[in-house]
Amino acid sequence: MTPFNVFVETKRWLILVVMYAFLQGTSCEHLTTEKILMVLILIAVLLLFLSEAYDLHRDAFLPWCDFSSNYTIPGPFKANLDKLLSNLPDAAANSNSLFFNNSFGTAPAVAYGLAQCRTDMSAYDCGICLYRSALRALSQCLLYRSATILSNICTLRYSDRHFFSEVSLNFVTVQDFNNVSNPTAFSKPLRKLMHEVLSKAPMSATKFASAYFNDSIIGSIYGTAGCSRDLTDAGCSTCLNQALPHVLEVGYSKGYRVFSVTCQVRFEIYPILARPPPTLTRGYPSEVTMNQGMAGNRNDATKTVLAVVLSLTVAIGLVSVIYLCSQKRRKIRKLIFLRDLQYDETDFASAESKWFELSILRDATDNFSNQNKLGQGGFGSVYKVKRYVIFY
Repeated sequence: MTPFNVFVETKRWLILVVMYAFLQGTSCEHLTTEKILMVLILIAVLLLFLSEAYDLHRDAFLPWCDFSSNYTIPGPFKANLDKLLSNLPDAAANSNSLFFNNSFGTAPAVAYGLAQCRTDMSAYDCGICLYRSALRALSQCLLYRSATILSNICTLRYSDRHFFSEVSLNFVTVQDFNNVSNPTAFSKPLRKLMHEVLSKAPMSATKFASAYFNDSIIGSIYGTAGCSRDLTDAGCSTCLNQALPHVLEVGYSKGYRVFSVTCQVRFEIYPILARPPPTLTRGYPSEVTMNQGMAGNRNDATKTVLAVVLSLTVAIGLVSVIYLCSQKRRKIRKLIFLRDLQYDETDFASAESKWFELSILRDATDNFSNQNKLGQGGFGSVYKVKRYVIFY
């Protein structure tokens, strides 16, 4: 399970613990409207986290907003941007290379855009990822003329300037803080692996390369490197070579990712791609099969599904308890109108009054305390009770 998933799992279980502590020892009679509302809010937040957990399992999205310039709504740039974003995902997903760039409008309101997916993705998964990226761009980078949404499997970028073939060397890193047991033995094959994929990626038609290393002692290492496909071979090589030192300096970590808006370099100890990467040449053993390559993804999916199902079960259970308590509280409740206790039992029966034990009345009115007396009428004294008496 990745650090992103661990973070979301922690938040979700924390909310469940808070809800349990909030309701602990609370009977239906004491479940006030305020408490019900608070629990419902917590459940709503929990369901948002469930959605977030699924999103993070499928893919982690990183918005990259350029705050230097903005646009107005309505306006010519916004109109051109809407046309661009409605066209890019479908065009990229249906291209053979899962890549497309385009522009809409005329100066000074031109909207330039680029969309691409990792080449091991299906057209369907590519389209879904890019549509979700477009929605995130419009929500998280609203009013800004330049934005990039980066993820593990797709990239969507737009701007009001012509950025095609430009190299960006502003890098962001994501590290797995679990360390390998033998950093010295781990770092040597890691260096060979990463140099191998970095040498292949710029020369590839898709500007992407992947490979793996497997050893009975060290274990498996999976590496990928890729560039935005609008870059030249030289531009891609420059971007990747600038990213590589960031990766190699953490050879003790079980996973690391370095990326800018134009290139990404990554290694993990579990399979990264949906399909197995090609094996390395130069004498590396080929021990990864299709089933092994997919095992990591299936295991992660199983863990996430189980966590989501368990959390949903708890949430549904809490909602059911609240509903049953609410229904119980809606049953007929009446104030207890008390005649003078000197009246005989015939008077009570003739008035079709409800029979109560004297001990119950004493307990309900705190022994007919004057502090609980509401008033005096023609039928006797009226007391407020410290708890509801429910008639079925």
